[in-house]
Amino acid sequence: RAGFPWGRSARRGSGACRGRFPAWRAVVLCGALIAGGALVGCGPNIHVHTSYDERADFRSYGTFAMLEPDRALPTDPDVDPFLMQRLRRMVRETMLARGFREAAPEAAELRVGVMAVVRGRIVVYPSSFGYGYRWGSPWRGYDVREYDEGTIVIDLIDARQRAVVWRGTGTRVVTSRTSEEDLREVVWEILDEYPPGVPAESP
Repeated sequence: RAGFPWGRSARRGSGACRGRFPAWRAVVLCGALIAGGALVGCGPNIHVHTSYDERADFRSYGTFAMLEPDRALPTDPDVDPFLMQRLRRMVRETMLARGFREAAPEAAELRVGVMAVVRGRIVVYPSSFGYGYRWGSPWRGYDVREYDEGTIVIDLIDARQRAVVWRGTGTRVVTSRTSEEDLREVVWEILDEYPPGVPAESP
């Protein structure tokens, strides 16, 4: 399986919606998805979290349009524009597979924004071996594990109100050995939680 490179770092954006998504400011791209075992969730090593506006009528949303970046090229050299294009395409394809219809931006009921973020994590845990000393009990050392935790964020925005009505995030441990299939799995797991209050479906 071919590796799927990410950038190493970037900055989080404001998330403001003026018809065009500030993707280059909002995207942090790093790592690749692996079987880390440190996270729990609805899929293999994927942790999904959703939040939503309880006042929204999710049954009324049937059409969508993807939000476009607000500039042709990212200002941060670590952001891979081709990766972001692939990620947005995966979200678009998953929305279509789940029964939404794509519409022109001015006619869509939902605008869909995509972000990706990464955070470094450090875990300290007792070693599995000990150091024996004559003057006391064996002293067990500590191991330190550093890893990156990557998150894909999908926002569904009410186009008329210009307000986020649903947000889904999917998190996995990341390294440099990712694949497009791994990312697609995270996207599906996130959107499988929409609409809120409805049992998830299998792909």
